[in-house]
Amino acid sequence: MSTPFEHLDERMNARRLDLGRNWRQIADAAGVSAEALRAIRRGKYQPSELTQRKMEDALQWAPGSVAAVLAGGEPAATNRGRRSTDTSLAAAIGAEVRAAIGNERVQVNYVARVLQIDRDAARDRLEGRVPFSHPELVNIAEDLGINHDELKATAERAIGEQATAGANEQAK
Repeated sequence: MSTPFEHLDERMNARRLDLGRNWRQIADAAGVSAEALRAIRRGKYQPSELTQRKMEDALQWAPGSVAAVLAGGEPAATNRGRRSTDTSLAAAIGAEVRAAIGNERVQVNYVARVLQIDRDAARDRLEGRVPFSHPELVNIAEDLGINHDELKATAERAIGEQATAGANEQAK
């Protein structure tokens, strides 16, 4: 019988493979170091609730999944609707950051400072290699003074426009 953290490690590894990511990408998306993530997976470190939530976002698991797995249960994947909204929200925030801060190097430093992550992780997010987590998007929006609801509405309109464009392409 496996320990709770071995169970967590098994579920995380399966999900990581499903997402086609490496451990560094998962750690970056969760806003933790690869070493800290490894320590959590090996049971050497008990993640805080905030870290658990960031891990869930990185793995695209529903809130409470890490605690459920540690209790012997199974994680629940998030629905795809939220993911596409977050993707569009990330794109909208990226556009806002680029508009507010013209210099690419300054953009990376800005995102790294606001999210308290290293510059490589910030660059990965700005370039779309690692998705922003929802809490990260909220933090950046708040720091830029952007109304989160307005930004989300813009992202949802973009999703609708993409869906309409896709439907029009299929009709041709």
